[in-house]
Amino acid sequence: MKRLKLSNYEQKQQQRLDLSTVKTTPQQQETKAFYPTDKEFTDPLKYIQQIKNQAEMDGICKIVPPSGWKPGFALDTTAFQFETRLQHLNMMSAASRLTNNYCEQLAKYHCSMGNDIQKIPQLEGGPINFYALHTVIKRKGGFEALEDWDPVCEYLELAPNKRNASRLKQVYEKYILPFENFQNTFVSVLGKRKSNDCHQCHKTVTNGIHCADCEQIYHIQCTRYGQMLEEWYCDDCILKTPDEYEFEDGPVYGLKDFQAECEKFKNRFFRKSQVSEQECEEAFWDLLDSPFEDVQVEYGADLHTSEHGSGFPDKKKTPDAPYADHPWNLNNIARLPGSLLSQINKEIPGMTVPWIYIGSCFSTFCWHAEDHFTYSINYHHFGETKTWYGIPAADAEKFDRLMQKECPELFKKSPDLLFHITTMLDPALLRENGIRVVKIHQRPREFVVTFPRAYHAGFNQGFNCAEAVNFALPDWLPFGSLCCSLYTQHKKLPVFCHEELIMSLCQAPKISHCSWLYDQISDLIARETKQRESLMVKFPDLQPVYTQSESVQCSYCHCYCYISWLEDDDVYCLSCLVCHLI
Repeated sequence: MKRLKLSNYEQKQQQRLDLSTVKTTPQQQETKAFYPTDKEFTDPLKYIQQIKNQAEMDGICKIVPPSGWKPGFALDTTAFQFETRLQHLNMMSAASRLTNNYCEQLAKYHCSMGNDIQKIPQLEGGPINFYALHTVIKRKGGFEALEDWDPVCEYLELAPNKRNASRLKQVYEKYILPFENFQNTFVSVLGKRKSNDCHQCHKTVTNGIHCADCEQIYHIQCTRYGQMLEEWYCDDCILKTPDEYEFEDGPVYGLKDFQAECEKFKNRFFRKSQVSEQECEEAFWDLLDSPFEDVQVEYGADLHTSEHGSGFPDKKKTPDAPYADHPWNLNNIARLPGSLLSQINKEIPGMTVPWIYIGSCFSTFCWHAEDHFTYSINYHHFGETKTWYGIPAADAEKFDRLMQKECPELFKKSPDLLFHITTMLDPALLRENGIRVVKIHQRPREFVVTFPRAYHAGFNQGFNCAEAVNFALPDWLPFGSLCCSLYTQHKKLPVFCHEELIMSLCQAPKISHCSWLYDQISDLIARETKQRESLMVKFPDLQPVYTQSESVQCSYCHCYCYISWLEDDDVYCLSCLVCHLI
């Protein structure tokens, strides 16, 4: 997409977005969607509890409001401007990212041996996937043990014949086998030494060769190739795992200019103005699964409504506006009396305060569960379809295991990969592995609700605008406790203090006596008692100090401590003290 710099917006007044010009996908009657009556639509949390038993089996569900629901779009489109993030589609697919990472290592190796790979070898009209070839031969027991190459051809989706088998064998011997021999004999030479010492033999270098990545110097005779090269990489940098993929910052847009760019991109890509939802979906997954085709898109994601404004009227700013006080207005839903998040005494952007999302064709939200495994609700304000995929909480652990099985190299680099929201797996692969996956096409004026610990992902089929926020019903509490345990395990910073929320619920009118709170309090007391007893056995002279301070953070796992902690020069939660530090 064309990139627009911020200076363009400093020099001109933005044009108002005319919503009548926005290409819109019409609503369709669907059996899997929920259609509340006018009476049922008066209380969102009560209605979601009403449909929960049926809806949570899919992990996500669509709710279509009654025909009278017409909140409009409250945002001032002349003042609204937003920064986009750049997404490379083939780097979000786990398989394509692994392929690109492997090919980068392979290319560096051959470059450092004086044999630049100028062009990837072709077969049957397409490039040979080095990583797939390496993977299948490894699974078959290695090159020396391989006798039948037909399964290799089939794995690479090539015809199993002598010509293809012979070509794959040549490619493997020329490009992959030398690299794997190098990997098998590699010994790292990392360590401290003087800047002018050879990184291999540790002796002084007066005229050597520098690694193009780490810039360390080597004697030419200490390199594997033994000759001066224009571009050369040391052994450590050849095998260095690339950094975890992150989205780059993109340009700043106003809505009307972004609409024009989105339409231009989609028309140019499909070469026609009318594209069905199925066509767009097939093209999306083809792009994600194509490691050698780099298509970049832009997404206005996670835009704070406290800074940019909401698509719904804000009752604090315009209390008399229609729909300002409506319970389905996302500015209100997290703080409704039935939402446990109403007991959090601070505003949390993206959780209790909505975020806006401005989509373009193929812009993506990768597989993830919500922060603290809470519920979420997303409203489609206008524009083209947003396609969702959902996994119920019952299959969450299966999904976790499959992700680790499919991309162990990525998890080795980033054990908390599932919290990064940067990785996609094809729903077809999930279904093949016994994971239940549902698909929803969300269109204007429709809500999508995600249930606790329901993994979800998706993409936008064109220019659109959506808004989302979180909430929590009583059945969420066990999921919240589980999520905090995972945060502690991965040393991930929580969004709020779970212990503090439970204690606040104990003091809240109409909640403190509820039976569903009893189990949470009992578990908390039992855990706290056990940890204190373990600590006192080790340190019998410890004396408690009572304080009125707010929650603090553990220096080791980063969790919030609210009930108790040990404080010295640093702060430690009792769990870390008992399990890791004493």
